[in-house]
Amino acid sequence: MRSARKTEIKYLIKNCFACIFFLPSAHIFRFKICLLLTYENQLITKTEIMKTKKILAFALLAGFLSTGYSFGQENQRANLGYDRFSIGLELGLFSPFGDVREWRYVPTPDELSFGGGFSLNYSLSPALTLRSQFLLGSLKGNDREEGFRFESNFLDANLQGLVSFTKLFVPRWEGNTRFDLYGGLGLGIVSYRTLLYRNNVLHREVGYSGGGTVKEPRSVDLNIPLSMGIRYNVSPRMDVFVETSFRFSRTDDLDGLDRPFSQNDAYNFSRVGLAIKLGPNRQALSWASPSTMMYPGDVARMDEISNRLGAVERRVTEVDRVAAVDAQGKELQALRNQVQTIQQRQDEMNKNVTYLMENHVKPEEYLVSVASLLNVYFRLNSAEINSFNYERIAAAARFLNVNPNLRLEVIGHTDISGPSAFNMALSERRARAVYNVLVRDFNVDPARLQVSFRGEDHPFADPALRINRRVEFRVIE
Repeated sequence: MRSARKTEIKYLIKNCFACIFFLPSAHIFRFKICLLLTYENQLITKTEIMKTKKILAFALLAGFLSTGYSFGQENQRANLGYDRFSIGLELGLFSPFGDVREWRYVPTPDELSFGGGFSLNYSLSPALTLRSQFLLGSLKGNDREEGFRFESNFLDANLQGLVSFTKLFVPRWEGNTRFDLYGGLGLGIVSYRTLLYRNNVLHREVGYSGGGTVKEPRSVDLNIPLSMGIRYNVSPRMDVFVETSFRFSRTDDLDGLDRPFSQNDAYNFSRVGLAIKLGPNRQALSWASPSTMMYPGDVARMDEISNRLGAVERRVTEVDRVAAVDAQGKELQALRNQVQTIQQRQDEMNKNVTYLMENHVKPEEYLVSVASLLNVYFRLNSAEINSFNYERIAAAARFLNVNPNLRLEVIGHTDISGPSAFNMALSERRARAVYNVLVRDFNVDPARLQVSFRGEDHPFADPALRINRRVEFRVIE
């Protein structure tokens, strides 16, 4: 019978490792069926089943850690030159979550007890860290309704894998070098002694004898730590962190009370701590840029793409610059041609005026408008007078000098490129600018000038053409 039990336990352990490393769903189903049949046939005891579960839990943790180690090995070359080890010192409060407590979800102040510990951390990558943790503390709880209270002291040792959520999900966030939100899961053992009282009378003792006066070997059970915390990089050698974790033990004796159908006991440890980084490099791998360290190939490709885009952008800028220079040159040449044409027409008009004056013809008989001869043109949204405009205004001044009995209306216009109100104001500024040049530079009597402005309402040609950005002169009596 004993040989049959050993054979069955070996068979179960073999299936445990097979379900982890080969065909998970099929072998887990096979493991459960085999466990049920052997238990029904009484080939193994309940204690042996618990031992098998512990072996299965260790196997699961080994699979998790081996996966993390493989992930870290893939990035080992990129992680050179960074410190990986650190030591953590922590102090906080323990609170029980078992059968003996006052409230269901929240501990009372007298159920809190101080404790602390230390940890050794090893970074596999910026987002994944292995932590071995050792805690020393005590638990106490009260159930005043039933008269129970317990006191327990324990040692906790565990191994956890910590995952950085910020580095994993937002690897390009700039705050990854200073701030970290992380979670952890692992496996450990808890070694404890407990005294349970009912109505202030010793009811049960675990790890003690003789009414709690003689210490016996501690009880040892598995626990599963589940952690969540935040940490901040204070300096190249030091971090501060705040963390809370629940320890789910695989026993119902941690508080000394084993009730029928009750769940296993658990406890919480909330603490603050310091992490001191070790190594010669003064730069920890846990605070390295995750996008560079975890995905070096992707970053290199992105850098190459960025460089190519930069080169294309520079070429486009150069092409635009050359095109702008060419367009400006063409525009200047067109303006020169217009100035030359206007000057030729002005010379012809001067000859005609001289002829008419010599023959004593009245002004209204020979000239009504000179808008086509003396227009002054402007750039987009501008009322600035350049050298070409100055020559046209000078032509208008000469016209007034040879016709002392005439007056000119200075009329400003725009194209349709802007709002109507803006265009009306712009046309006024253009007319005023020409008026000021005539009065200031050519000493024209202001009484011989009249300023008008019409905005975009009277285009000379197609309303969108730049030729409409003009000031024209009209003869008035």
